[in-house]
Amino acid sequence: MDNAILILNAGSSSLKFALYRVAAPAQFTPLYRGIIEEIGGPSRLRLLRTPPDEARIDQAIAAASHAAAIRALLDWLAPHLDSLHLIAAGHRVVHGGIEHAAPVRVDA
Repeated sequence: MDNAILILNAGSSSLKFALYRVAAPAQFTPLYRGIIEEIGGPSRLRLLRTPPDEARIDQAIAAASHAAAIRALLDWLAPHLDSLHLIAAGHRVVHGGIEHAAPVRVDA
């Protein structure tokens, strides 16, 4: 059974994501990428299977909140993981302003 990691990037009304197969340390194969749009409104799940960019999915989903969007994503992914074992999830954090113009470690 291969391992997989899920990468998330939450915006104010969207949730972008990508799922990667982990075959060996530092060897990642992209499997899915997509977005859940208009969280809190008429939400949609848009997804591509990669590579190649095929099996486009564009469907309405119930996502009244970011928590509901993540639940909908995980519910959709579960039957599509095949023999993959989800071992980790990461989230992109953006912290800007005049004090930070480059990546920094999140600390106190």
